[in-house]
Amino acid sequence: PGIVYAVDYDLGANGYAYSDTDTANYRTTTGEYSAWNSGYAYRNDGVDIEACSDAVTNGYNVGWLAKGEWMLYTVDISVDASYSIDIRYAAASSAGKLHFELDGVSISPVVSLPASGGWTSWSTKTIEKVILKKGRHQLKLYVDNDGFNLNYLKFHSPVQIGDVSPDFLQIKT
Repeated sequence: PGIVYAVDYDLGANGYAYSDTDTANYRTTTGEYSAWNSGYAYRNDGVDIEACSDAVTNGYNVGWLAKGEWMLYTVDISVDASYSIDIRYAAASSAGKLHFELDGVSISPVVSLPASGGWTSWSTKTIEKVILKKGRHQLKLYVDNDGFNLNYLKFHSPVQIGDVSPDFLQIKT
């Protein structure tokens, strides 16, 4: 259980630690400017990061998310369990959609994020009954449709797998 801030995805290049439609410009001076991080903050790679106004924050959120983008997080899971994941987001419209993968396997349905009232009006959407296996894993947050900013993910309410009935373990789509 705990909070994973969206901006704290793994270190690495586009296509490895994240996938973004903008790519970082690692060249030295060329005399030409090319945009790469639309928020111009926190990290110097292609993911668009800006200052965050939410009550709980590390100071930044991921913005300008586009369909097909993703971010990878290395996570250490202490126990095989069913978790609930709170997604803290802001959306001007109800177009945003995402899902999660663990080690390349989908572990959640595609989740629709309803409008929250604007790009800095924060709301929480919870996905329940997400099965996570003990050990070190690669958790991927995949953007199925744009239209939202992302502050953090909060994992909570672990229920050990041996302590629940089989119907509790099914992910409903």
